[in-house]
Amino acid sequence: MKKLVSIIIISFAHFAQAQTVVPVLTKSKNPEVTTQMSLSGKIVKKVSTDSLLAENSATSLASERAVKGYVVIASNSISVKKYGAKGNGTTNDAAAIQAAINAGGRIFFPNGVYKVDTTITINTKVYIFGDTKATIKRDGTIFNVQHDSVTITSLNFINSNVPYLIKRDSSNWGKYPTFPHNNGPGYMPTVNDAMYDSLPSTYKSQTIGCNIYSGNINALELSYLTGNFLQIFLQGAAYSKIHDCNFRAGGYGIAMWNNCAQAGLSNEVYNNTIRYASLCGIVLISNNRSSIHDNCIYNCGESGIKTWQNSIAGVDARCSKTVITNNSIAHCAYDGIDATVNYSYDTLNDNAVRVLNNSVLNCAGNGINVDGIGPTVQNNRVEQCRQSGIFSRSRNSFITGNSLFDNNTGNFASGVHEITEDGGLNNVITGNLIRRRTVHNGYGIYIGIATKRAVVANNVTLNATVQDVGTYTVKVNNN
Repeated sequence: MKKLVSIIIISFAHFAQAQTVVPVLTKSKNPEVTTQMSLSGKIVKKVSTDSLLAENSATSLASERAVKGYVVIASNSISVKKYGAKGNGTTNDAAAIQAAINAGGRIFFPNGVYKVDTTITINTKVYIFGDTKATIKRDGTIFNVQHDSVTITSLNFINSNVPYLIKRDSSNWGKYPTFPHNNGPGYMPTVNDAMYDSLPSTYKSQTIGCNIYSGNINALELSYLTGNFLQIFLQGAAYSKIHDCNFRAGGYGIAMWNNCAQAGLSNEVYNNTIRYASLCGIVLISNNRSSIHDNCIYNCGESGIKTWQNSIAGVDARCSKTVITNNSIAHCAYDGIDATVNYSYDTLNDNAVRVLNNSVLNCAGNGINVDGIGPTVQNNRVEQCRQSGIFSRSRNSFITGNSLFDNNTGNFASGVHEITEDGGLNNVITGNLIRRRTVHNGYGIYIGIATKRAVVANNVTLNATVQDVGTYTVKVNNN
């Protein structure tokens, strides 16, 4: 098998009535002003944040209080402008920003565009945050995080140069793409793209947009980041969180790449919106007990969400016990969710991935792809994918309660079905709803010849049938 790879509701905390200090709160998602509030919640006035935070001094506020969706400017916050940053979009502010970060503490970016020509290295615990229109401009790695417990929040990132893109028509995956040279819809091609070899050199090996990188670190938190062609590439992060970001991606959107560093453990990626990644929207490599949930991912050049299989450069890259839940994925050029281990059920790795309550629409590969030992695929909705809705090659799997509609839009004559179990042992396929507008190629449920002791029960199919060529299959009450 070919590998296929707002409305914002702000909830205010109940302020303690006995407290007397008035904090200044900056909303992190595109407000025009900072709102100063009394502790009872009454708005007393609206002012620009720049008037509160002078270029060469921190705010004089005496305390801070966190409110969901807001950034708090506290008395110990230091403006990067105190260290000489201009924020005018043309001056190279790298040295000033590096000096501010070296000082540690809470580092604040007032409104402006901060052009950065070299990588900023973070070797100390620091909390970095920006005003509502604080933007960093760079093509290349912007932050190299080498210290535990770093937070970066509420910043916008933009590219310096204009990329060469591939734009595909997701309503017709077989249609020849267009090749715009702008910041509009489309993604930058990679070597994995089928057309890469035929492209001119200007489309290859582009360095466009900002990259946030980390080494072996713990408890990194990235949140409320926005922008164009941003890539978050963490090589060695554990116990880290990436959440509430909304950006157009560069290479990967978010990559937890841990096979060449410390193993990833209990990382969490949630509430992000990622679009037009050249590769996968979110990828985990050598991560254990990590969670990907409540993300919206669309129009990626490869899969929407991927857990890596096999090894990379001889080092194990497989993940185990990943939970992938409540994500919405659409129009990706490979699979919607590729939660594989090594494209086989014959593996010693009990990956036990759980793929729950996701929505996958119109991807060019499979909607959901799993293998290994013990995966659960439950209560997902998969519609109009070009290949199988759910493809499994696993042992002891549970595929249950899923809704599948009109998959195999490529109308492949063989090997592609709404649910495909292609080998394995002791798999349970039950309680799934399978519908098609009309009868076309492929089965509703297909149990492959290498599959043994599968249970297929209580599935409902419309304009589709169950086909079993496995061994010792138990079929009960399917209609």
